[in-house]
Amino acid sequence: MSGLEKIIARLERDCSDECDRIESRAQADAGGILEAAAREGKEEAGRILAEAKSQAELIARKAESAAAVNDRRMLLEAKVALLDETVTAAVKKLRSLDVPSYFGVLEKLAAKYRTGAPGTLYLSKADLARKPGDFLKAFPEITVADTPGELSDGFLLKYGDIEINCAFAALMNASREDLKAIAAEKLFS
Repeated sequence: MSGLEKIIARLERDCSDECDRIESRAQADAGGILEAAAREGKEEAGRILAEAKSQAELIARKAESAAAVNDRRMLLEAKVALLDETVTAAVKKLRSLDVPSYFGVLEKLAAKYRTGAPGTLYLSKADLARKPGDFLKAFPEITVADTPGELSDGFLLKYGDIEINCAFAALMNASREDLKAIAAEKLFS
């Protein structure tokens, strides 16, 4: 082998060694980059997973809260409906009393709402026709009108310009909150 060939072989060997060193460094650098990327990817995946779990828990808590509110609302609606049915049943029961009992209730109402001053009591057309002869004898200051009032039950009691509506529905509406409190205590305690 001649001197030139030796130089060329030496250059080729040096070049090959240098290429191997460069490739080795590149592979080491690539491995480090891949490890760092994998670490960062795991960390990012962990953060994303933790955030997703947190959001899922928040959504679940909100759904549970909304369901509880909805349950309470439905229960309240059912209670109100039951109370309304109770009030309606009470009015129906009053209307279905026999004549002496019915007019006994009206006399008690008249006693409660009378003022002692002269007044006129108006009954419904049906009640006026079935009124007992001794109705309101205990209250001579109250006169039962010969003309019916515009109501289906109970009575209207007039003192001049003042009118007291003692129709059962009006009394129930006026006492609705008190009746609901009493009924709620009996029904839900």
